[in-house]
Amino acid sequence: MNCQNNNYRVIVDLNAIVHNVKNIEKSYNVKVMGAIKANAYGHGSVPVARAFIKAGVSYLGIAKPSDAVAIRRAGVNKSVGILSWLISPNTNLKDLIDNDIDISVGSFFTLDRIVSIANGCDKSVRIQVKLEVQSGRDGFCLGDEGELKSRLRSVRAMKNVRSLF
Repeated sequence: MNCQNNNYRVIVDLNAIVHNVKNIEKSYNVKVMGAIKANAYGHGSVPVARAFIKAGVSYLGIAKPSDAVAIRRAGVNKSVGILSWLISPNTNLKDLIDNDIDISVGSFFTLDRIVSIANGCDKSVRIQVKLEVQSGRDGFCLGDEGELKSRLRSVRAMKNVRSLF
């Protein structure tokens, strides 16, 4: 059966995003990271990113690495941090590094790839360590902490480790 109904539409009010972010930050005295997944669910990562920046966010969390690169290349300057967290074995890490995008690291495999690329291009890399906290998602396990600490200490190409999540 082929059912089509063209009576549905979604209207994304970018001014409402700006208003809501400002209201949350003011009401709760917190900083908001603008999170964008799946090309803003089909509404366009770049316009939504610009709305977040207009609202004053200093950090964007972008699920897909390709969206993160597209946002940076669309003119989001380097004063706005961008984190990408859906890293796969096929992710072009050099592209993320070249565009100053923080990379989520949840495995030794990814860490090794980042170190190799960073050493090869003599560029600093910002990583954020992803920990598995029994949510069934990607990340280092609690039993990895000893080796992880040791390996992170020895990674000279890394500028720093920004945070844990």
